[in-house]
Amino acid sequence: MENQRAVQASPDRPLELGHDDVGWTRRRQRLVEFRPAYSEGEPCVHPGRVYGGGLGGASNLVEKAAHLYGVPVITQPLGTRLWAPWSTGRIALFAVAAGLPVLSISAHVFGVMAIHWAALHVVLPTLLVALVLVLAGVPEATVVKKGAAAGLIAVAAYDCTRLPFVLLGLWHDFIPRVGGWVAVDEGPPTLHAVLGYTWRYFGNGMGIGVFFFIACAVLRVRRHFVAIAVAYAVFVWSGLMATVVLATHGQKLLFAITPLSVSVSLAGHLVYGLVLGLVKDRFERRDAAAASSSPPVRTGGRHRLRKHSAWRPGVAPGPVDLLP
Repeated sequence: MENQRAVQASPDRPLELGHDDVGWTRRRQRLVEFRPAYSEGEPCVHPGRVYGGGLGGASNLVEKAAHLYGVPVITQPLGTRLWAPWSTGRIALFAVAAGLPVLSISAHVFGVMAIHWAALHVVLPTLLVALVLVLAGVPEATVVKKGAAAGLIAVAAYDCTRLPFVLLGLWHDFIPRVGGWVAVDEGPPTLHAVLGYTWRYFGNGMGIGVFFFIACAVLRVRRHFVAIAVAYAVFVWSGLMATVVLATHGQKLLFAITPLSVSVSLAGHLVYGLVLGLVKDRFERRDAAAASSSPPVRTGGRHRLRKHSAWRPGVAPGPVDLLP
């Protein structure tokens, strides 16, 4: 027999949607806590604990309940309480895939691992697995795609700062040299340049952006994106300088330490961080605007939740239908 009832929700009291009272004692019961949280005037939905269900079903339930009670929803695939072992594993995989292209350059310069071997046996397989997960539409895919787009835009802005000095002959362009490492110094210089800039844009640029977006989601960063992104870019720059200075052949393999190279590389990273933070802030504002512009919900009358058959113990949760 269906359990139809109206449930009141408020920011101070969670809205509990689940089975009847007997079901609470069952091991595979479903319990979703729905708590609207308000911060800085930006409403956000924080889904709670889900027992015996998947992220997709719980997210659908929360959005339905939010629509029922007229609460704007900002979809947060990460940074919510809907954690599961598989989700944690995917987040770790995306973070590792994002950091491998940059770390493999440092490993090559320090002589730990040749980049052509790392590219073939470590970087590319990990990136392919991450790409398959994104194309499969896992809950973390939205954050990864936004981070990749932001990273591409930011690295293009970085090169707008760096390339004028390269074209004027004031700073040697070491990016084609990275492509030569990947190709084991085979092929024409044009191939080395293509491989080097492919690695730079789709490896380093996208990877650093994806890692930043994942970190913001996991740590639940909701403000000051530009300042945090600039600090993050300075941290990345310090790693580059450490590689050049500490590695035995760092200046020979990458670039010589001069006032110009230090200042231009720092300026480029600052531009990267600034653009990355601005794009992140733009994404957040767009999501908030989309949530606030949701269609109005009827507040009068008695609303009832009709329990779907998927709410029975042992069956994955499904959508919740609204009854007028």
